Amino acid sequence: MRYILVLSALLLALVACDDDSGDGEPPGSQSPSISAAASPAPPAVGTFDDANDFRSFGALLNNALRTGDLDFFLDNAVFEDFTCPVPEAGGFPAPPESCRDAGAGAIVPAINVGVEQSEGYLADEAQYRELIREFLEDFVPGSLDVFGEATPRVYAYGVIRPEFGGPAAGEDEVAAVATGIYPPIRGGDAQRQVRLFEATFVGNTWRITSVVLTPLLEHLDPTSPDAVAGGFDSYKFWSRWDAVTATKPLLEAVADVDAALRSQDLGFFVSSAVVSSIVCPQEPPAFDECLPGDGGPAQVRRQCKFGSDCGGFQKDSYLRLLRDELSAVDESAPPDEFGEAGWRVYAYGDAQPERSISGGAIATALVKPADGPSFRQVMFVALEPAGKSWVIPYITIGTIEVNGLPVGLAPDADYYPAQYWHRRQ
Repeated sequence: MRYILVLSALLLALVACDDDSGDGEPPGSQSPSISAAASPAPPAVGTFDDANDFRSFGALLNNALRTGDLDFFLDNAVFEDFTCPVPEAGGFPAPPESCRDAGAGAIVPAINVGVEQSEGYLADEAQYRELIREFLEDFVPGSLDVFGEATPRVYAYGVIRPEFGGPAAGEDEVAAVATGIYPPIRGGDAQRQVRLFEATFVGNTWRITSVVLTPLLEHLDPTSPDAVAGGFDSYKFWSRWDAVTATKPLLEAVADVDAALRSQDLGFFVSSAVVSSIVCPQEPPAFDECLPGDGGPAQVRRQCKFGSDCGGFQKDSYLRLLRDELSAVDESAPPDEFGEAGWRVYAYGDAQPERSISGGAIATALVKPADGPSFRQVMFVALEPAGKSWVIPYITIGTIEVNGLPVGLAPDADYYPAQYWHRRQ
């Protein structure tokens, strides 16, 4: 039992090393102090019922900004086919750069990049990747201004008026107003930049359909005297992100994990995982996956196996490890005392702050190894609140028995005492 506690502490230490206290979570989501509770509410414009739960997607987007998760912006963007024009045709928005080599008539996937007070352009995947990378990585650490820190984050969110390019009636499109502080373009002081990540609810999910580059700081407070005096009136609805405080109940998050396990929805685990950006050393430690000799950055998701190394895995390896576990179910195995063979959430645990143990979903399945009999495997999916939703800081997979039972499938004094452990019905 001592080994499990040591391993869990190591994994949590790894997470803590990469974690920023506000990653993925709107400021102000903690229990307010007396002085904070007495503070005036942040300014707002209009109302928004959030029928399709944009705030949960916004929390994931905010987490991706704060942790430098480039994959999130690639996986959740909508690229539409664009037919390259003849070079001399001109016109706006400007075509993707890859049209230069592809030639007239070629089909190039592209996403719209708006440039406020300009015509904008269509970006191919390489252009879009570089645009996002610069915003995630090139900020000026340590800089501060009236809008806060330099690290990119979601500062506000809103619905643009139709006359300014916002959604038409019946469409659900929301702009996440992101900002950070960056080096000046032509000398001078560092400058705050603003990006609008416009997300549209399509196919029963939120996707990034365009990015708007803007020099106008009015997007960070359209209620300010300068914005009002200048006639800035772009928003039908606008609110500071720190006004988002309600988190869905833990049981709902556990149900989401259960549904993803039963349907083997790997995309759920990829998009919900906390991503850490690390710099690969020349000889990487066993717990962080880097290419040998690669000194560049890597984006990793945390996963651990009882009895083996635990740490950061890049996206493809993270997916492969999960896929191997989820597909190893012994479908021919009869039910045992813990139920059916397939993956499902069997129990869940409350967070234990005094012991630095996260709350989460405790899942299990009967799996068949390459050789040997089937056995009961356990997966602990750690869950932490992020805005209105939850994120997965790490996953622990493996089976160690205590008193003849796999750890996690029953309360025990050392790991999950009865007051923290709950059987899922």
